[in-house]
Amino acid sequence: MKFPAVFLSVLSLSLLFFSTARAAVEIKVACSDAEKPLAQAWAGIVPETKVKIESKNASDAIDQFLGKGSDLVLTEPILRKSQLKKAGKRAVLYLPVALSAQVVVTNLPGIAEGELKLSPKVLSDIYLGVIKEWNDPAIRKLNPGLLLPDLDIFVIHRSHQNSKNDPFPAFLIEENPQWILKREQDKNLHWPAGENVGDDAKVLAKIRQWAGSIAVVDMNIAVEKGLKGDRIRNIAGQFVAPSAGSLEAALSLKKGMILEQPAILTRAPGKKAYPLTSVVWAIVDENYRGVYRQSQRGSALAVFLKAVLSPEGQKKTAELFGASLPANWIDSALKKAGQVQY
Repeated sequence: MKFPAVFLSVLSLSLLFFSTARAAVEIKVACSDAEKPLAQAWAGIVPETKVKIESKNASDAIDQFLGKGSDLVLTEPILRKSQLKKAGKRAVLYLPVALSAQVVVTNLPGIAEGELKLSPKVLSDIYLGVIKEWNDPAIRKLNPGLLLPDLDIFVIHRSHQNSKNDPFPAFLIEENPQWILKREQDKNLHWPAGENVGDDAKVLAKIRQWAGSIAVVDMNIAVEKGLKGDRIRNIAGQFVAPSAGSLEAALSLKKGMILEQPAILTRAPGKKAYPLTSVVWAIVDENYRGVYRQSQRGSALAVFLKAVLSPEGQKKTAELFGASLPANWIDSALKKAGQVQY
């Protein structure tokens, strides 16, 4: 049976239209620079969904989400009071999707990676410029078995560590409220000591070049480059290095509270808990359908979130960040994702 050429042309155009319409459905993910590798990895396991990723500092990523410029935001910092006001009556959900951490790395001649011990107070004083030399009595007291070099401390910080709500500055502020004096702005944090050298690649280059330098990098960078972070004293008095086990230890002891009150896990009480652990949150609108009125995008968002929390998605997380979420956290996150009205 032969069909008229006109009919076939119309049929072909119709199929092309529907195919294009289907392929054109995309979701937009705003994230901080630290979460971009995660977003890219997760996007790779949902080929049926087009995921557009826009990375920037955490505060701007959250603002983009609140302005409806993205379907969700991946971030470690949570919404500030001013941002909550901007959200108005929109109910947002925090879905835990990954474990992360801030890793302290140093270049000290004669001292192997991961051997140095630091307390939160000493770390804060270094970044405040109060402690300026590596053989300072406060550092020597924490490291009686190490021959600390007679070197000035060169403090390095990254361009995207520019908000008091970012994980490492938030950790310093929690240790010493003096950090927020004359630094009340959420953005453009003033670092009293050290040099801003740019992105992670430039930070790592400077660490290798400058003897006596110290910097803080994201867990995924440490995992990728095989860096051993220095040991940080937790509130149990133990010096703990960042690892899958120490990140999970910080999380397991905060299970009930953290899901209801998102926070950085700096005060997890376990002896094995790493104090610079944090959670990566996917922040979404509970009433997505009412806010965006985009049913196709809502369906695509549901597919993406399901993939993020799937065994394959968490395998990607472990490959990048060295740890994945425990099963009970995954179950809780899936239940929260089920509350979203897509």
